[in-house]
Amino acid sequence: MALGTNSTAYANNTIAIGQEAGATGVNAIALGTNSTANGIAGVSLGQASSAVGNNSVAIGQNSLANRTNAIALGANATTTTGATQVASVTQKNITFGNFAGQVSDAGMQVSVGSAGAERQLKNVGSGSISATSTDAINGSQLYATNNALGNTANSLVPIIGGNTVLNPDGSISTGNIGNTGKNSIHEAIAAAKTKVSQGKNIKVTPTINSDGSTTYEVATQDDVTFNSINVGPVTINQAGINAGNTKIINISKGDISSTSKDAVNGSQLHNVGDTIYNIIGAGADFDAGQGPTFIVTENSYYTIGDAIDALDREDKRLDKDLEKASKWANAGIASAMALEPAPHLAGKWTYAIGAAHHSSETGFGTNLRKTADNGRWSMTIGVTGATAGLPGVRFGMSGVIN
Repeated sequence: MALGTNSTAYANNTIAIGQEAGATGVNAIALGTNSTANGIAGVSLGQASSAVGNNSVAIGQNSLANRTNAIALGANATTTTGATQVASVTQKNITFGNFAGQVSDAGMQVSVGSAGAERQLKNVGSGSISATSTDAINGSQLYATNNALGNTANSLVPIIGGNTVLNPDGSISTGNIGNTGKNSIHEAIAAAKTKVSQGKNIKVTPTINSDGSTTYEVATQDDVTFNSINVGPVTINQAGINAGNTKIINISKGDISSTSKDAVNGSQLHNVGDTIYNIIGAGADFDAGQGPTFIVTENSYYTIGDAIDALDREDKRLDKDLEKASKWANAGIASAMALEPAPHLAGKWTYAIGAAHHSSETGFGTNLRKTADNGRWSMTIGVTGATAGLPGVRFGMSGVIN
């Protein structure tokens, strides 16, 4: 059926209404001056509207639906840009996939404008947010997430502390973490880690506590061995003690053994005291009437046993500090390992939950991502925790510039 000057309806079951209207596709409908419906079952409504693709719909002046199954709504709306299947996307070396709602061909689209004549969608209901949802998300939903992310990002700054700064682009920067001179957590943890190894004549005894922690006892060996000790002219080695004739005057060196009956005089005993002083080294003093004095952590001790006990106490205190630092460092590494990146899905909220174990500690991480409807930018917020140390929070934002 054709109604209107020079209107044409060539194919079966076609309708053309309006001056110069033309319906040439089977079951096509063209309504409006100069409107055309060339595709099979195509529908064009409006002056100069054109439904070229099969099953396409063009509504509005100069609207163009030139792809199969495409819909152009509004004046000057076009479907010249084809719909694409987006099953996954890679951003900054991270691939996000399992996207729902894949289109079957390039024409599976609804266009409400064209390049240079874009339109906003108003009065859009709140869409469902899930892994399988294909609903549109409205501005209030984005505001709610943006507001929460903004509050979280601002709260991170005092939590991280130091010179941490929230930048205008939403990223968080910091430096010289914990006064280590390092600008990343990995480097700061490595710089804070201290290693203690067992040396000669020292023994380290580990004990597993009921809470799973380990206590290390650092002490001297029951039996110690030295090849030689040189203090000025005095030498002590496997051959004996050689005082260098500096203190023992006109006295032959006597045999020193458990069975020796050689006589010793006062000058020899005085020199023995000096030798003990020199063997002990810096931090000790010797008084002929009182005996040796040992200085350990600015405290004075008058027997070797008391001095060694003081050293043991300091060693144990240091070991506990090192143990705590090690647990926190391992917990921090486990937390960083557990922070799994959330998938990147245009217009969606996505999440990722992870857990990791490093050394004796376990970390947990949760990551939440919001991606723009056009897929050109996304924001992420992550929270970590572990079996030791404090919880951590991160915030990030990424996008496409061109």
